[in-house]
Amino acid sequence: SLGDVGRLGMIMWNQAVKGDTILTPDNLQRMCRLERLIVGAKDYPEFCFLQPGAASKVRNGKVGGSDGGFNNSHCQQKVSSVVEMFYREAGASIGDCALLPMAQVGATSIWLHVGLTQMATFQ
Repeated sequence: SLGDVGRLGMIMWNQAVKGDTILTPDNLQRMCRLERLIVGAKDYPEFCFLQPGAASKVRNGKVGGSDGGFNNSHCQQKVSSVVEMFYREAGASIGDCALLPMAQVGATSIWLHVGLTQMATFQ
C-alpha cells in the first residue's frame, strides 16, 4: 500500500541521516515485500518497462489484454534488483520474502560495497 511505501522511505531516510546502513535483514524483508506488492499489482503492466514494440501493437489493436490494454506479457523481463541479489546470495526464494540471516546480509553488503568501490576507481 502507499502507506507501506511511505514507511519504508522514512525508515531508509532516518537510517541514512544517522549514517547507518539500510541493508539490514528487516529492511531487505520490507523491500522484498514492497517489490512483490508492486510487481504483483493488477495494474503493474501499465508501469513496467514494455517489450520493444508492445506499445504500438496495443495502440493499433493487434494485441492486448482482455480490456484491450497492457498485460504482463507486454512487460520486459525484470532485471534483478538489489533485493533479489541479497536473496539469491543467501540461497533464499524472493517469493516468500523470508528474513535473511544477518551474517549473510553483512557478507553480501561488503561484497557489494567493494565491487562498487572498485568500479568507481576505474572510471
